[in-house]
Amino acid sequence: MTPFEQVQQALLQLCWAIKLDSYLSLHPPVNKADFDNPHSILDPTDTLFLPGDQFNTDNDILLGAENCILLSVGALFLALDTALDQAGIKNNPLAQDSFGQLRILIYMSRCAFAHNVLAPRWEVRGKYCRQLTIAAASVSVQLDMNQLAGKSFDIKQIGLTAPERFKMRARFMLSILRQRMHSERD
Repeated sequence: MTPFEQVQQALLQLCWAIKLDSYLSLHPPVNKADFDNPHSILDPTDTLFLPGDQFNTDNDILLGAENCILLSVGALFLALDTALDQAGIKNNPLAQDSFGQLRILIYMSRCAFAHNVLAPRWEVRGKYCRQLTIAAASVSVQLDMNQLAGKSFDIKQIGLTAPERFKMRARFMLSILRQRMHSERD
């Protein structure tokens, strides 16, 4: 799978997670037993059996859907960072332009998830202890990375107040990546 395809798949996974969370929030299972029952998955070489009663409460099912969003956001940052690296667009902690600072934000967000994917924390050190100002088309973010150091990652910290808005900006980042890759080839 190419880096672009990985980013596209990560976006698709994020869309699915957002829809799952939204659906379960609007249409929760009538009771836990409707959802949390034994389930077997058969394939030609093996059978996977998932026992029932894995969730303690109805709220645990909703928390699982929220965790899918968190995992999808982490996967998207990892895919974006990898795609940028493979495109030869390296992270420069001293970058002054908006694209370079967006690249820093993608890298720092990826790092937050790399240390603990279900409890991401900002690890801000050295040259990354700085202000970021990103202004491009639909993205306008100002961040003091020093203030985020050691704190739990929250999507709102990077100017994204809703998963749909995050998805829109991630698509924007993907379009910038495509433009940059094509301009560097030419």
